[in-house]
Amino acid sequence: MLKIPDFEDCCKKYLETPLTEKNTRQWYKYTVYGVQKSQGGEPDEAQYHRAGWSTEEMCEKLQDLGFIIDFSQRYDGWSTPSTAILAVKPVSSLRVGWVAPINWDAAQSRIRVLTINRWLRAHGYRSDIVNYPEIISKNFDVCIVGKTFDEHHLKNIKVLKQYGKTVICDLCEHIIGWPFVNEILTACDQVVCCSTVLAKEVSAVNSNVFVIEDSYE
Repeated sequence: MLKIPDFEDCCKKYLETPLTEKNTRQWYKYTVYGVQKSQGGEPDEAQYHRAGWSTEEMCEKLQDLGFIIDFSQRYDGWSTPSTAILAVKPVSSLRVGWVAPINWDAAQSRIRVLTINRWLRAHGYRSDIVNYPEIISKNFDVCIVGKTFDEHHLKNIKVLKQYGKTVICDLCEHIIGWPFVNEILTACDQVVCCSTVLAKEVSAVNSNVFVIEDSYE
């Protein structure tokens, strides 16, 4: 976990503070440059800031160094605009891309996409929520679909297969037989189901199925 002042936010706060509030403006100067003087017997140099980073710049730098950003969050650190970044060393070179759902308010999107994607990142896997073109242009290895079933998604899945991508359908509702559902299930390399009951139904369409359970029948 890295916690640092956000250079950009500190500069904004400094500029937004009236000239009459000298102490507040000086505080934001300290956050950028350091207080310059020893605060407890340490060398003066220990109170110098040699660089300033915005949240976005630090995340980009960590990613360039090969880290996975689990999460980043701005916060007020003792009246200092700060950022907390949790970066994880990767455990695999595999890149997983979740196709962004249309409806983020749906429970299956929050549970199946956001939660599992976050779990993967926290455990050192390169997992992101993306769109179809990014799967190809950014060279993802695995694409996870399954929150929308229509002709558009079926066509994109077939394109991904042509590019040699592994496509997994994450299915969390009993919609077998609905338009394009069976075609998409058949086109995918694997199907992940939310329950053992649903998995039994799906196995008649695609035998390569397993369960990440979040429901019970």
